[in-house]
Amino acid sequence: MQVWNIAGFIASVLVLTAFCMRQVTSLRAVALTSNLAFLVYGVGLHLAPVWLLHALLLPVNGMRLLQELRSVRVAGSSSSQRADVGRASAPIVMAGEGRPSTSFLAVIDKE
Repeated sequence: MQVWNIAGFIASVLVLTAFCMRQVTSLRAVALTSNLAFLVYGVGLHLAPVWLLHALLLPVNGMRLLQELRSVRVAGSSSSQRADVGRASAPIVMAGEGRPSTSFLAVIDKE
């Protein structure tokens, strides 16, 4: 098996892992790593659509990761105390007369 194929499989596993993650900081870090692996894969096999996509996604994931890390620092809490993605749920609240509410309130329990 070629090195490029190994890089492709590693990148694919990283993407699958990122899709299964709940914490945003961990998700972005894994997504960033998968972007690097796909860059190696795409450049190694001369697959312009693959390496170009991940070359564009790399700074996006990097910026989003930095934003998340800054927001964690500003909030004064660690990433383990932040809400997991998809964990918060709220019932549909009607504003009266059968109209949907225009505001949303989520209560997140820190376990």
